[in-house]
Amino acid sequence: MQLNKKLRTVLVLGGILLLSSIQQGLTATPAEVYREAVPSVVLLVSMEPNSKTHSKGTGSMITNQHVLTNAHVVLGDSGRPMDKTLVFYSFENPNDGIEQNFRKGRQAKVSHYSEKLDLALLEVEDPPKVTPLSLGPADGVQIGDPVLAIGHPENGGLWSLTSGRIGAR
Repeated sequence: MQLNKKLRTVLVLGGILLLSSIQQGLTATPAEVYREAVPSVVLLVSMEPNSKTHSKGTGSMITNQHVLTNAHVVLGDSGRPMDKTLVFYSFENPNDGIEQNFRKGRQAKVSHYSEKLDLALLEVEDPPKVTPLSLGPADGVQIGDPVLAIGHPENGGLWSLTSGRIGAR
């Protein structure tokens, strides 16, 4: 099944957006990779309206309407999807940390999830035109390969870039 193949590919890459310098070409700089990939990386905020339960995380647009993320970002204490998940795009929301600027969140619903794999697939309502993130074949990734990750660290900035190396398969 095509969806399972994509889920496994992302799982191998750690369940987050990882861009190998091999996939992007050895001549691409981190800044070039960031500029190309960041429109396909979204901020997710999930919440239970009558509860203090909420979560923030990163998602990757794998089609114009579908976001792949970690299940723990969208699942509540009950192990079921939270009542509300909003998707924020970098080009619609400034990265200045001012909360009132985040007014253009788009509703999303969880269409599939696996707690075991810690993966969830979301369907965005009325998504903007976005070029989906292209995922390369996981079998070409090796331990030690350099990677870049774009995300929203808990104690850091939004749409931040970091680099590292594949540490396990």
